[in-house]
Amino acid sequence: MAENITLYVPETIEDIELQSYQKYLKISDNLDEGDDAEDFLKMKLLEIFAGARYEDIKNIPSGVVEFSVSQILSCLNEPTPLEKFFTIRGTDGVEITFGFEPQLDKMSFGAYIDLDTFIGKWEHMHKAMAVMYRPVLSRRGDFYEIERYQGAEKYEDIMRHAPVNIAIGAMLFFYRLGIKLSRHTLNYTLKSLSPQDTQALEKSFSERNGVGISQFMQSLEETYSSLTASQMNLSISA
Repeated sequence: MAENITLYVPETIEDIELQSYQKYLKISDNLDEGDDAEDFLKMKLLEIFAGARYEDIKNIPSGVVEFSVSQILSCLNEPTPLEKFFTIRGTDGVEITFGFEPQLDKMSFGAYIDLDTFIGKWEHMHKAMAVMYRPVLSRRGDFYEIERYQGAEKYEDIMRHAPVNIAIGAMLFFYRLGIKLSRHTLNYTLKSLSPQDTQALEKSFSERNGVGISQFMQSLEETYSSLTASQMNLSISA
């Protein structure tokens, strides 16, 4: 008698935990390309995101595999805007609502250093999340207060269970913010320089990077637009 195999396929990206996404990225980033690489990734998608045992996946009907893989990839490609709040239920059944840092200009120096260290590195994204989001202490309309930052280690473990869309949305927000700050700083610097100094800066930048300042900024913005459009696009052909 054939054994029943249950798949818990996510319905939306909110059903996918950050730690699962981190695990999958670690595997896919270190995978050597080959004839069986695509099938291996499909099996890993089902193992990591649908709760299937790796050794059982070959016994699942091919149609079910293709449908499940397609559904998982569809979830991972959903839009991920910045979310100010999200809730996690602990192992004790208690729900904690976390809020995004409401005043970035007043972020502590320690928090800024930690965020700059962790943001953009997916293996440390749970630590970056522990910097950006902390428990909400009070909330009235659009105004809210979150817990004072006491180090990433306080909430980094629970952040592994955060929905991955929260992490992607926050990362994209800071990437976009970085581009805006870079352009603002650059424009301010150029306005304060003489035409001769501006030309010298342009020439120096071009020699070091192979492009001029304006082209570099355009490249940054195109990179961000592409990243936003793809939303960390993942695809495996059927």
